[in-house]
Amino acid sequence: MLERQQLEVFHSQSDDSVVIQCHGWMGANTCKDLLRVLEAAFERRVQRLRLDLCHVRGIDEAGIDCVLRTAQRCRQVGAILELESGSVVRDALAMSGQPLSA
Repeated sequence: MLERQQLEVFHSQSDDSVVIQCHGWMGANTCKDLLRVLEAAFERRVQRLRLDLCHVRGIDEAGIDCVLRTAQRCRQVGAILELESGSVVRDALAMSGQPLSA
């Protein structure tokens, strides 16, 4: 079982699409692996990014910021973001008051 402050990041790529799946806790101390995978995807000029956060058990302000910045970056480069999340992430994003789309 994952420790509370751990995040596992799995990813795959097909053509111009990237799928990233996260398991665990998204926070200031755990998002660096996710950010590295995201940066590599943007460097490869991803056109469709599927971010699966259904298995995230907890998220703090840094994790929310990571999701919001990813959405903003997708808008900037014209990539389609498909976000899947469970109630933990959905509720945290709703409470942040920050929209995912412009």
